[in-house]
Amino acid sequence: KCYGNEGIILRLSNVIGEHDPNQRFLPLMLNRIPKNKDVEIYGKEKVLDFTDIYDVINGILTVIKNYDRMGRDKLPIYNLAFGKGEKLVDVARYIKNKYKSKSKIIIKKNHIGEVVRYTACIDKIKKFTGWKPTTDVYQTIDRIIKNENYYAKSI
Repeated sequence: KCYGNEGIILRLSNVIGEHDPNQRFLPLMLNRIPKNKDVEIYGKEKVLDFTDIYDVINGILTVIKNYDRMGRDKLPIYNLAFGKGEKLVDVARYIKNKYKSKSKIIIKKNHIGEVVRYTACIDKIKKFTGWKPTTDVYQTIDRIIKNENYYAKSI
């Protein structure tokens, strides 16, 4: 309300892309699997919604362009995500196959309190702005491997 604007809240979901040194799921897989190191996944059925960094940038720019229309919404909270969940086991297997890795994918029990299944509903942001994501997690992985090979070379 500082300048008379109410504001808009964007909820981003598991943003992924190049040069991500975090210890979150995808950077960890892209760091360990090319080195033939084993990986652990906590939850056989765990599903997350991954969003490509370029989709996030495009989504934020689209929100800025449509701010006046969106700001009139009574609850201006929008999910900015891919809108489709992927099993972590499937994502890890995909990376393992891309690298022809000998890594073992070890499935462990879910951690207490962790999200087991999350897929964002992006209907609201589509309705107000027309924005929709274009790059799924597998396309992002392919781009990372092709353009950077960043994780395999890091620590």
